[in-house]
Amino acid sequence: MAGIAGFGTLGMGGAPLAVGQRVSVNFAGGKQGNVVKIGTAADGTYAGCTRIHFDYEGPDPTTGQWFCPWNSPFTITPLGGQPAGQPDPQAADQAGPPQPAEANRALAVGACVAVRGMQSPGRIIRVTPGGYVVQPQGGTAADALNWAQEDVVTGPCPAGPTAAQLAQPHACPTTDAPNLNATRQGQGFLALIRSVMDHPAAPGMDGAVTITIQSVQVGAARRWTVLDSENFSADPSKPVYDLRVSFTSCTDFRTAIELRKQVSNFQCFTAPTGQPVCQMSASVNGLPEPTQRINK
Repeated sequence: MAGIAGFGTLGMGGAPLAVGQRVSVNFAGGKQGNVVKIGTAADGTYAGCTRIHFDYEGPDPTTGQWFCPWNSPFTITPLGGQPAGQPDPQAADQAGPPQPAEANRALAVGACVAVRGMQSPGRIIRVTPGGYVVQPQGGTAADALNWAQEDVVTGPCPAGPTAAQLAQPHACPTTDAPNLNATRQGQGFLALIRSVMDHPAAPGMDGAVTITIQSVQVGAARRWTVLDSENFSADPSKPVYDLRVSFTSCTDFRTAIELRKQVSNFQCFTAPTGQPVCQMSASVNGLPEPTQRINK
């Protein structure tokens, strides 16, 4: 049977559980599900055990986990009652307000919620079997995660974007700094650098990368040296130029952009084929700043 793990349970000595019964098990913070099978001799070592299909396992009824009474620290508790095998002295007084587990199962798309283990509030964008897909505050639908029903409760609504967030760019920038003042030769080098750093997304994917230049320093022409051969092949009769470039790379995803500022050294030279080439230098480059993700 797919998805069955060998868990056990406390001995249940009293009234047995029934197939279809709604239960909770005190593992992984407490999980809820339905009894789908009581083990018989045909189940071999699982005879006398209980198989439970948990809400978080989704709609596939063939998934589930066995719990056996002779080898486990876990307790199976019928929802709204005492642990299995123990008397429930208040069974006749169960009627009343919905239990928290029942309230959790009544949430709908658009509800403002809090999620166990998530710091910020969120909003339900989809209901799944036994769970809710919750979009966190400040996130997009791509950031939403599916949570088990028992981990989601009614909570405060997510705050809207701040003025600073609204002022941020929501598309990759396309122009360099206005005071770049690169010479014609420098502009040519920058075009070569773009040809190396820019690249489209893979077919059928998002994530195209483009760069914009904030500053450039072009060193004086120098002769090619034997040490350069460790990094690139060049026409030794032609000069080599060392550049220091400050730029921002932007990765364009479907639901967000990611910006990262960096200062790097480049070397521009003439390849043995006669083509001008620029590549990132093997010399020490500045560490990039942390990536800034901005939702569209």
